[in-house]
Amino acid sequence: LIGGLYWKELARTQTVDMPRFWIRRWFRTLPPYFAAMIVFYAAVYFLDGAPFDWRYLFFLQNYDPRIPWFAASWSLCIEEHFYLALPLVLLLLIRTRLPMIWLLLALTLISPLLRLMVDADVVTTAYDGTFGAPRTSTHLRFDGLAIGVLLAYLHRSGHAAWPILSRLSKILIWPLLAAVLTIPTWNSVATFYLGYALVNVFCGCMLLALATSAPLAVARWRLTYWVALWSYSIYLSHTMIIRGYVEVLTDRPALWLPTEAPLLIALCLVAGFFGYILIERPSMVLRDRYFPKHA
Repeated sequence: LIGGLYWKELARTQTVDMPRFWIRRWFRTLPPYFAAMIVFYAAVYFLDGAPFDWRYLFFLQNYDPRIPWFAASWSLCIEEHFYLALPLVLLLLIRTRLPMIWLLLALTLISPLLRLMVDADVVTTAYDGTFGAPRTSTHLRFDGLAIGVLLAYLHRSGHAAWPILSRLSKILIWPLLAAVLTIPTWNSVATFYLGYALVNVFCGCMLLALATSAPLAVARWRLTYWVALWSYSIYLSHTMIIRGYVEVLTDRPALWLPTEAPLLIALCLVAGFFGYILIERPSMVLRDRYFPKHA
């Protein structure tokens, strides 16, 4: 999505209005995030008296060895850092006048190479029951986003590799899926060094295969449309709902999935609906009014 927006504007205007690019992304992502952060912190303060962490204001909590609360926001931190750096990095890459496909491919390899440089003892410590850096650090986890930008470039530029990769993705998707399903049996070191990269390659392959195939029937379902529309608010609120239900309302270590999982899914959908209606949609209306898309 973000790569597509960037390459589309670059092809149309021969440049990218970076302040407008950033502002439009911030209008889309920041109001729902700060609203969810306030609600989440109010809950943990009321229940545990937890102190506020200033890093949440600047999306730096993913560098905490143990994210104290609102742990799901770790991936949004990576996205916000990526949104901020992407236009600047691509501007520098364009000015090198080197083949863009090789530069973007190199960008996808930075995080896997940096992960290989992390000491195995540090990796093992990171999986000791806590959740935080280095498992969540931006410089170690942005390869999935970089793959998306690379695919967007191949598609938008009409590169000769696009149809080749499209055919290849339909062949590789099933063995890659089989490999990904084995990752829960791996140890923490193998997961960190190889598992993350395997998941990202599989997701890129799946995205490419779906983007170049006839739409699946599920894509035409009304429910699919609504879930996609509310997905950001669902992402921001789902851990709060699940933890609140499990730890506060039931005080049990596990759910009885046949009845309680559907209930929690329904609650997450309701939260997603209200988050979209009350926060996301109004902020996008303001964005489009004051910072509309280029004609």
